[in-house]
Amino acid sequence: TLNLFDGSTIIGLADGGADRDTINLAGTGGTLTQAINFERLNVVAGDWTIMPGSNFAEGTAIGVGTSLTGSAASLTGSIAIAGSLRVDQASDAIFGALLSGNGTFVKLGAGALTINDQLGFFGSTNIAAGRLLVAGTLASAVTVNSGAALVVASGGTIRSAGIAVDLNSAVLLNSGTIVSTGGIAVTTSANPGHTITNLASGTIAGGAGTAIRVQGVALSNAGTILGSVDLGYADPTSRSAL
Repeated sequence: TLNLFDGSTIIGLADGGADRDTINLAGTGGTLTQAINFERLNVVAGDWTIMPGSNFAEGTAIGVGTSLTGSAASLTGSIAIAGSLRVDQASDAIFGALLSGNGTFVKLGAGALTINDQLGFFGSTNIAAGRLLVAGTLASAVTVNSGAALVVASGGTIRSAGIAVDLNSAVLLNSGTIVSTGGIAVTTSANPGHTITNLASGTIAGGAGTAIRVQGVALSNAGTILGSVDLGYADPTSRSAL
């Protein structure tokens, strides 16, 4: 077992050898460089960053109150999230890790990140920057922040208790299926820039309530919306329903 705390530095490769080995990340945080032949990674305290080149055959566990930041290249294998997993993706990539748990999944960076089936993850998803493309099934409440985009591909599905599109200039583009029992809620301030587009192959279902509630939003629909659409608070100059 290798325990890393504040101020620890490993110059070069950390090799766990032939036995079953674990890395525990503790303290207030730091950066894990390349480590091989370790079977498990545990983030037990602090806010840590992982660089590409490490693989953990038995997976990664992110504890409550901790965070792990990396890219699609460095975050691989099975990852159990009780704290926060932060994917900082500067360029377009496919996310191959398999997520589980009830923590928080955060998309950072300007790139587009494509995710496939994440059937074991039931936490929250926050798209802070860039684009998240859902090509499989994601059972998560989703927040789309200013300047970010959520894209549900044809064949992709989001099943959640609610989707919130926050602040300005956020985009939701659906050509798959969104089933949100809490509907999709969008609000904006004085500078509207949201767009919601439901393409011909897309379905948005709002459960028993309103499917979409918008304010200052351009809503374009060529698909199916199951539930009511409330445009009552939108600025007439910035909304459309097609």
